[in-house]
Amino acid sequence: MLSKDIDLNFTVNPLTGDLNVKKNNDAVKQSLKNLMLLSLYEKPFNPDLGANIRGYLFENYILNTNKYLEDRIRSVILKYEPRIQIKTVNVIPNENNNTLDVYIEYYFSGQSIETFSVNLERTR
Repeated sequence: MLSKDIDLNFTVNPLTGDLNVKKNNDAVKQSLKNLMLLSLYEKPFNPDLGANIRGYLFENYILNTNKYLEDRIRSVILKYEPRIQIKTVNVIPNENNNTLDVYIEYYFSGQSIETFSVNLERTR
């Protein structure tokens, strides 16, 4: 299954003048990153798009926080990224630095296991 998305860096191919595209697993990783970084109500007319995990960088961590975030990430991916099948989702907080490490293992097109990771940190 061929999968293509526009490269969100909006770089232009110098020969054709067309926007570059991301293909297959690179397109999926770009999509996963966008889903992780989007907050609820950030997209007009689609208020539940996004994992809304940036807001938890400022919260006190309790035992169920990681489980909630993992479930939220899983549900957003299931709803908005049909190209993959999730194997595992892990959220690892670093409370001292107010960062979250998100690790996702998934199957793309029924092939081998692929991994995606992103580190979310406070910018202020």
